[in-house]
Amino acid sequence: MKKGWKIFAIVCGCTAGAGVILCIAALMLGVTWQSVSDELADGVGVVVRESNIRRS
Repeated sequence: MKKGWKIFAIVCGCTAGAGVILCIAALMLGVTWQSVSDELADGVGVVVRESNIRRS
């Protein structure tokens, strides 16, 4: 295995580990799947409202 792939694997593992730790922290704070789905009903992304769009 080349050095670049080893670094990639380590970075992926660290990112996955951080994600698991943050999920556990969220559960400890009382976050539920229902509250997450309520907040992200339209998905994740940039929200642009019609009133914020400037038209020339």
